[in-house]
Amino acid sequence: MRALPQLDLSEEKSNRLSRWQRIQQLRHQFWKKWSRDYVQELQKRQKWKSPGDTTLTVGQLVLLQKDNAPSRHWKLGRVKKVHPGPDNVVRAATIKTSHGK
Repeated sequence: MRALPQLDLSEEKSNRLSRWQRIQQLRHQFWKKWSRDYVQELQKRQKWKSPGDTTLTVGQLVLLQKDNAPSRHWKLGRVKKVHPGPDNVVRAATIKTSHGK
């Protein structure tokens, strides 16, 4: 949690890196793939599920993911208000975090 930020070695050729830098590059690639693919799979997709199964409701706890940020910097928030679209499907919400709305 208190580690210094690492250099982004994702664009470097692996044959030009030291062993430690290669390990850091692999760790960064794993983290990027995990946060992009696995975390997205944790949320059910309403498009292919029956409606009403995963409806966002007031008072629900949510995780606000930021691209290119480690998970310890993602914020937790509580849904304060939902904003349904013209088809009565919730597509936006007002979220309250420790830093505001």
